[in-house]
Amino acid sequence: MIPKFRAWDPHEKKMIDDKELVIWGGNIYRGERDKIFQKIIKGKKGLIGYSFDDKYLMELAYDDDNTIYDKDIIMDCASGEVGVVLYDTEDCAWKVKTDFTEEWLGDWTYCDVIGNIYENPELLGIVEE
Repeated sequence: MIPKFRAWDPHEKKMIDDKELVIWGGNIYRGERDKIFQKIIKGKKGLIGYSFDDKYLMELAYDDDNTIYDKDIIMDCASGEVGVVLYDTEDCAWKVKTDFTEEWLGDWTYCDVIGNIYENPELLGIVEE
C-alpha cells in the first residue's frame, strides 16, 4: 500500500491534500505532481519548495468508509466521546487521545471525523491535547 499524506500549510493556513503534495529531499512542493516531478528530474529549475516541520505532516491512519488522518478530531457515534488521532511511537500504533484515556484507534469503529487540530482548534476545548 502506498501511504497517503496531507499537510497543514502554516503560512497560508490551509490543508494540502495528497493530490497537490510532493515530499522530496526534506522539502515539500505544492502543485500538479507530474509537473513537479518533471522539474525535479530536470534539476529543480523553476521549482519552489520549502522545508517543513514534520508536525504539520499527517499520514493516513485509517481508510475504509471513513478516511481518518493523524491529528484528526473524531467523535464516537454511540457515546459522543471526542478524541484526537495520534501515532504512538512506543506502541507503533494509531491511538485516540481523549480527555481521560488513550485508546486504540481500532476500538473506535463507529466514529465521525469532526475536524482536525489545525483547521478546527476550537474543538480542542473538548479534548485537551
